Amino acid sequence: YIGIFGAVSLFTVNIIFMAVKTYNNFKIVKDLKIAAEISLERMSREIRLANDIDISRSVLDASPGKIYLNTVNFDTGSSKTIEFFASNGALIVVQNGLSQEYLTSSSTEVTNLVFREIVSSTTSKAIKIEMELRAKKSGFET
Repeated sequence: YIGIFGAVSLFTVNIIFMAVKTYNNFKIVKDLKIAAEISLERMSREIRLANDIDISRSVLDASPGKIYLNTVNFDTGSSKTIEFFASNGALIVVQNGLSQEYLTSSSTEVTNLVFREIVSSTTSKAIKIEMELRAKKSGFET
């Protein structure tokens, strides 16, 4: 009876550990997906609304990339600049060189950020964003 009880206990403990590991992996993937969606949505929106890209101040086709956008503040009508870049594993947006905002959490690390300019005609420009993220939480990594 002791042998059977020991085997059943070991089996139960292994199932509990697997369930905890699966839950943590699911949570990490969910957090990573949310961070990617928020970051890409914000960058895409600001790039789409921008009047121009300051190519001389931007770092294109390299990682970590940096992009400077010249745009207009819709509330006041005044011009403003928006800068996106990665620093120490965090994705950062800076408006008018003053207010710095983190777009990723401390458990998410930006491992690669590249901006590529795509010119399809003389009147149209586009930016391709390549971004890789890694998430760590409670000893688990994805």
